[in-house]
Amino acid sequence: MRLKERIEQLREKLQHASPDQLAALEQEARELLSESKNTPVEADAQALFAELAKLNKPEAKAVMASRKTGEKPSLEGLLRRARIRIEMAGDADDIDEALDILSEALATKPENERTITLMQQAAEHNDQAAMRVRDLFSRYGIDAPVRPPAPPQQPSQAEPPAPAQQAPATPPPAPQQPQQQQPLPPDEAPAVPQQPAEQPPRSNQAQQPLPMEEDTLLEPIEPQQPSSPPERERPVNREPTQPIPLDELEAPSPPRYGGQPYIPQAPQQRQPETPPAPQQPSIISQDVDELMSELTESYYAGNYQQTVDIANRLLARDPHNAAAQDYRQKAEDNIIRGVVPDHRIPFEARVSYNRANSLVRAGNYEEAAKLYREARELAERSGVLNWNDVEQALLDIQDLA
Repeated sequence: MRLKERIEQLREKLQHASPDQLAALEQEARELLSESKNTPVEADAQALFAELAKLNKPEAKAVMASRKTGEKPSLEGLLRRARIRIEMAGDADDIDEALDILSEALATKPENERTITLMQQAAEHNDQAAMRVRDLFSRYGIDAPVRPPAPPQQPSQAEPPAPAQQAPATPPPAPQQPQQQQPLPPDEAPAVPQQPAEQPPRSNQAQQPLPMEEDTLLEPIEPQQPSSPPERERPVNREPTQPIPLDELEAPSPPRYGGQPYIPQAPQQRQPETPPAPQQPSIISQDVDELMSELTESYYAGNYQQTVDIANRLLARDPHNAAAQDYRQKAEDNIIRGVVPDHRIPFEARVSYNRANSLVRAGNYEEAAKLYREARELAERSGVLNWNDVEQALLDIQDLA
């Protein structure tokens, strides 16, 4: 017999099986799973075996027993439990538990739109959940789309840059030939200043520069150091001369370079560069780091209201801080859902809660409800006013008690 047909027959047996028959069906599903290794129906066998393993738990057996006796759990309670499981899902096991609860709700009322919507949300988490939702929809004849989980985004490879187009090389400019100086006509020639008459050297009289030929470069004249001190000359009696007025003195002709008068330029003085001022560490960044440290400590300590207050102070200084926005959103969600960290629950309340869970597995719902209330009272005395797990457990067993 083909494996596909055996899987379908086992699924039909599961629909009409009693809690006592689940162990035998699970053994048969395990054999089918080992035979379907590396075959196209391996995924179907895995999904069927996982469903049987979930139903074989004590909690699931209690639910199946209540179905056989005619007791139906509240649809609102089932949807509430499934919604909490989906919103707080951390791995594939949480999604499987949510689908177990939704399958019970689907059996109670298949046409409920909220049930179908929650199942579509659960199918978006992984491929196994999507396959299980399709099987449940086909079993109950529900025509609703099942969206597969989104594939992980792969980083797009950057395209290589296009080679830059080289601009056509421009030919270098032709060298300019030196212009030959044409002689000027006699009537346009500049007047040559007349040399003054020879006069005895005077200390206050401006000395004439050495005559220079045109088209010659100026070369600095190095002073000659005397090898030996000159002999002192005897003073010569000279006749006093009249000083020449300044307005009658002729200005010396400036030296020429290339036919044009050479005008020396004064050297430009470089102003000292002012070194940049050292950057001081920002006080705001230090405050942000301290607030981020306080935010992390308060969140993991379970002080969610304090986490929201610190995140608001941090966002007032840095509105674009993604970490502060994320911590504030998580803390607000935990406040709404009534999430309480395990280290804040007293030891006596935890013991009562675990004993109540054991009584639920044994089917003693009345005693379990008493222990749940006792655990809630012990937690309230220690300051835990909202323990969501206890409240949810009381809602789950109120129809079975």
